Amino acid sequence: MRKLKITSYLNEFYPDDGPSRPTIIKMLNNGQLPGERIGKTWYVHAPDVEHSEVEKLASFLAS
Repeated sequence: MRKLKITSYLNEFYPDDGPSRPTIIKMLNNGQLPGERIGKTWYVHAPDVEHSEVEKLASFLAS
């Protein structure tokens, strides 16, 4: 598990268009999205990503 600030989470998982920052905070408060608040900063608990599907395919094609 990785702890990502909301901006980093949105950039990684919704690079083009996604939920707003207030929506993410509501989801964290309601338990719809795993995460925590440390001090004044919200963190989203994001899964560890070993390799993306594209990287797996590129590795397969290269072998």
